[in-house]
Amino acid sequence: MPSDTWWNLELPKRQFIIDACLSEFAAHNIESASLSTIVKELGIAKGSMYQYFTDKEELYLFILKYAQDQLVAQLRSRIPIAVYAQGDMFAILRHYLYVMLDLQQLYPREYIFTQRAIRDSGSQLIAAKAIGMRMQDAFVDELIQTAIANRSVRDDVESSVLEFLVHAIIAATSEYLYLHPDAAPTQVTHFFDQLVMVLDQGMRYRIRK
Repeated sequence: MPSDTWWNLELPKRQFIIDACLSEFAAHNIESASLSTIVKELGIAKGSMYQYFTDKEELYLFILKYAQDQLVAQLRSRIPIAVYAQGDMFAILRHYLYVMLDLQQLYPREYIFTQRAIRDSGSQLIAAKAIGMRMQDAFVDELIQTAIANRSVRDDVESSVLEFLVHAIIAATSEYLYLHPDAAPTQVTHFFDQLVMVLDQGMRYRIRK
């Protein structure tokens, strides 16, 4: 965790440092990212960073959590309230995937950094993945419980199975976007529509005779 000295900084200065770190970590993995480059960009002494964070690894994980928090907040805020109110898991998931595509364009540093982190974080890979999963777990758990309560998913399938499937879909979709950064938005949204349609056909609640 950052030191008290960090939290005593004025918010604009903290944000200035965060932005410089985001740029460096989005461009380089944890091994090749350079604190020297960051402090040069900031125009501060390298020793100042050690007043805020114990080492590069602590800084890296803090910035990763910040980036993840920003993306999750945007994901939630950009899904229309009316869609949440319906309690239809498939409609919510479709909008979630659409917003993921938007965030790839609107928050490129945060997006690239979080995607790089779960693939190439060296000794911090387990910790990096854990940060991402905590955020995703909360969203998926809420999504499944809402779907069960509103009977938009089958009641003969255990919730743990449904959660596993949704986690797998989100992870695979993130991988798809990461590997196809230049894909046309219409192509990607069509892919998402087909994906959700298949899920809908297999997972939606139906009255059994």
